[in-house]
Amino acid sequence: MVELVHICMVPIDLGTLTVVFIRDLHGKETVPVGVLSLWRGFVVTKKQPLRVESTFSYLEISSINIHSLTQIELETDGQSLSFSVLHDEDLVAMISHMTASLKRIFPDSSPG
Repeated sequence: MVELVHICMVPIDLGTLTVVFIRDLHGKETVPVGVLSLWRGFVVTKKQPLRVESTFSYLEISSINIHSLTQIELETDGQSLSFSVLHDEDLVAMISHMTASLKRIFPDSSPG
């Protein structure tokens, strides 16, 4: 999946990529997946051709609400994105990835 995202999004410098599989209310994996690049997050379809359904900059995030070990809601300036991930490790990977990216911009800051 990661290789396919890299191929389809060639004009964008993705750098380190974290792919997060999203699940529906019944616990099954859904069609869109979350793709976290160095500076932006994307919600893309898993079917070919890949299509970006939504995108956001980490700098646009105004709040992060963690509802459980597998549910997270991101509030940005223009949208609210809810993710229900397959494993709690995916949630940790999302938060760690975004925090590491923001630390590159604001090295002396602390999240929270």
